[in-house]
Amino acid sequence: MKKLDFKKAGMQVVSTGVGAIAAKVLNKPLVNMNPKIRGILKIAAGALLPFVSKSEFVQGLGNGIVAVGTVELVAELMPNLAGIGDSDPIMTDVGFIDQSNVVSGSDYDARVYGDDEIFGSDDELSGIGANDVITTI
Repeated sequence: MKKLDFKKAGMQVVSTGVGAIAAKVLNKPLVNMNPKIRGILKIAAGALLPFVSKSEFVQGLGNGIVAVGTVELVAELMPNLAGIGDSDPIMTDVGFIDQSNVVSGSDYDARVYGDDEIFGSDDELSGIGANDVITTI
């Protein structure tokens, strides 16, 4: 069995993380670019980096850039894929909450708490859509 090289493993973690951060920072100057094209360019840039230098650090940078580019591209091509995009469920201490059952920024969910009332109101919320704005007085 090979001996674990903590220095090499640490360098891979750091370089991949730096590459992922760099890929996200690239979104700022490329904000007006089509997100699909931006993802493809990140994948290509990350894949080409190891050809520029044989350094393990540069290879890790490329891996991080490829990873972020891939996630961003998949999020654009398959927005309903679990774990990708803005519609991800959020794990809370009471259960899963997604955008369809968040009211006025609260994470109260009647299904989790087992009642039909929200904030003491007897009004049913069955007709509310994801794009409706709910305000309280």
